[in-house]
Amino acid sequence: MEQSSEFDKDPFARQRNTKKTIPAEKQTASGNPFKPVSIQTKAQKNNHQIAQAKLDTFAQQNDHQIAQAKIQSKTAGNPFSDLQAKMSLGHPPIIQASPDQEKSLGENTAQDWLKNAELAVQEGKLRFYSMPADIEGNASFVMFDDFYVNKAFRYIFKQWFGVSISESMENFSGSEVAPPWVGEFRARAMNLRDRKPDESDYQSYVEQKRLADIALRLADVVSSLSPAQLFRKEFVKETDKSVGKLVMSQADIDNERKKPAEGGVTPANFTTCILFFGQVSTKVMGSLGLKKAILSGPNAYKEINSAAKESLPPGAWCPCTKDSRPKPGDLIISNFAENVMDDKNPKVVKYYKGYFAHISILRYIEPNQADSKYTEKWISVDGGGTNAQLVTRYFDPETCLIKGPGTILRKMHGWIDIEKVAEHNLPKTTSV
Repeated sequence: MEQSSEFDKDPFARQRNTKKTIPAEKQTASGNPFKPVSIQTKAQKNNHQIAQAKLDTFAQQNDHQIAQAKIQSKTAGNPFSDLQAKMSLGHPPIIQASPDQEKSLGENTAQDWLKNAELAVQEGKLRFYSMPADIEGNASFVMFDDFYVNKAFRYIFKQWFGVSISESMENFSGSEVAPPWVGEFRARAMNLRDRKPDESDYQSYVEQKRLADIALRLADVVSSLSPAQLFRKEFVKETDKSVGKLVMSQADIDNERKKPAEGGVTPANFTTCILFFGQVSTKVMGSLGLKKAILSGPNAYKEINSAAKESLPPGAWCPCTKDSRPKPGDLIISNFAENVMDDKNPKVVKYYKGYFAHISILRYIEPNQADSKYTEKWISVDGGGTNAQLVTRYFDPETCLIKGPGTILRKMHGWIDIEKVAEHNLPKTTSV
């Protein structure tokens, strides 16, 4: 029986101790850009682990400096083609030898690499590559060339969405304009509410603002705003401008309530919440040079009013669930959580459980650590009275109950994704 050697125990031993050229027929099989063409690596004298990546192999010396490696590739657009140049400039790639080492790097040098990422973004080091996500080439994903920028991208992904990698958000096909995360980054950045230095959570805000600024730059360099994303951005902008502004005078509200009931409409119950959303929508349409509204009032749709005849565009209606959340600018719809009795006649039901109660324009969702049940703070811009105003409510993800203002309790029915509405209903000629 042939005796085993150190090469049998360590599959990378031969590579470390010999100069090896991979046969031509194996170099770029099926055009796979992850196949290295030739690699020469300097042997490492001690027992440090070797980090073997799909595209690069480096040895780590006793003093943890990166050994020189020569990487050549016939694949166009190789994002690692300038690794040696980076090392000569004093910016060696960090090699992940194990999950533990990655954890250590993330914990001990977080501020350093984030500062480096910010500096790289400021200097315009935002080159990226569309890399194949599968062997067939049916999907791609984005990788940023600068190490610190790409690390910031991954860090933001995990901080905001709870995962390091999400194929559904990261991968995109050739027919798509941009990866799904681009729109998600832009929407999430809108969810950051300004703080003042004397507020208790100001420091946390500063850190999130740093991430949001990087996220927006990454999104913008990968893809310009789509018409639907522009609609969301303008909708949020117009909503912010409307806070404190007049929606309808009290005299006009009173006159509206005096009108006779007909056709299932009860003017006596009139509020300005639907009117306010319509005003914002009209202003946004005007700013985009569009004349026809792309969205009717909420009661025009089957998803909200069972007696309606029209349906929202596919994907635009989002029922409330434990895990799904609206984005800034989305129209949140609440129903009565229980029967509401008439003030003048307590035996008569004025509003039945499940009936439409209110529509608001969501502005922010924030954690609410003061309550173990209503764990989220939802801040919206509301009509309903004479002026538009910011309103804070508290949401229970387990039951979809939402409390506020005050003791008012409603059931979150769901929300209308205005970006999905815009995707389907904006004229095809709309441009950014």
